[in-house]
Amino acid sequence: MTEVVLDATGHENCDVTVKDHLRVVEYIDKSYVEQDMFLMSKSILITGTPGVGKTTLALRVVEVIRSKGYGVGGIITQEIKENESRVGFELLDLYTGSRGILARVDLRGPRVGKYGVDLRNLEQIGVASILNAIRRRDVDILVVDEIGPMELSCPQFAVALKEAIRSCKPFLGTIQFKLRDKIFDILGSNEIPQIIELTHRDRDRLIKAVLDMVLKILESRNESAIRTFQP
Repeated sequence: MTEVVLDATGHENCDVTVKDHLRVVEYIDKSYVEQDMFLMSKSILITGTPGVGKTTLALRVVEVIRSKGYGVGGIITQEIKENESRVGFELLDLYTGSRGILARVDLRGPRVGKYGVDLRNLEQIGVASILNAIRRRDVDILVVDEIGPMELSCPQFAVALKEAIRSCKPFLGTIQFKLRDKIFDILGSNEIPQIIELTHRDRDRLIKAVLDMVLKILESRNESAIRTFQP
């Protein structure tokens, strides 16, 4: 039996703090779900070490929820490789399909590690995709992959991210592992998100668990909307 621990940490002004994790245990082999705890927040953040599969998880969730008729907005960040070596990152607008370079080793711009960041693309594709997804009625969930130093080098991105968290729509994000202790400063919200650390050992099981969580959140919101509009 595999035990998966889902940590949700609170804002420094709340009773639950980063050091005092609220732990929710799910036994996936028994398909046991603490639904009340999972539905306590509409926001889910995935963290984990580099290369563990955070973007793969986000893409899998997007694929499945789209197949069920839900609208998805936001961004995915993907690697740019040349001769099997990573030379940069590309942004993908999940709603429009627009693409643009986020960063490259040979690009002029603010440096994050060895990469130069294209702030113009970050604003015109990254920031715009988040803000437009908040406004569009046919977008049911916001996805932001990823939240990292490159993206946060743009002040407008940080503002858009906070707007996304404050919006009424469900939110799925990935955040770099080294930023996990700064989540509440970054998000600027008192809401306690569901924070999941992805590991190589439990990656496949966690992808299924996160997908189940997202679907439950979306289905619950649909049921609430139907009850609200019933005569």
